[in-house]
Amino acid sequence: MNKSKYLYIILFPIAVLSLYLFTKTGCIVKEITGLPCPSCGMTRAWLSFIKFDFISAFKWHPLFLLGPVFIYLIFSHFKKKNLYLTLFSILFIAVYIIRMSAMFPTQPPMDIEVNNKLFNILGLIFP
Repeated sequence: MNKSKYLYIILFPIAVLSLYLFTKTGCIVKEITGLPCPSCGMTRAWLSFIKFDFISAFKWHPLFLLGPVFIYLIFSHFKKKNLYLTLFSILFIAVYIIRMSAMFPTQPPMDIEVNNKLFNILGLIFP
């Protein structure tokens, strides 16, 4: 195994633990900034999918089925890996923009969390 795989093996449990311990939203990006990230709703989509609630799964995140493919590409040695990762990233950002414009800011998971760390820090700096 190369060094980067060891780094992923070490960082993944730390990331999961930090999400569990330090966030109330389940998303560290939303916890810090108050804004949803491009993958917001992915976990809830998979939980709905496991319960065979496919409509709800697609409502939570329409690209949830591409998540495992994206993760596989990150760890693979596929020759055109960078091309596919770039295309997947563009697709996720495009869907994020569409979701933010269509659902923003009233419908979870695309709602804004106003009680977050960034707003609290800015409130201390600019009272």
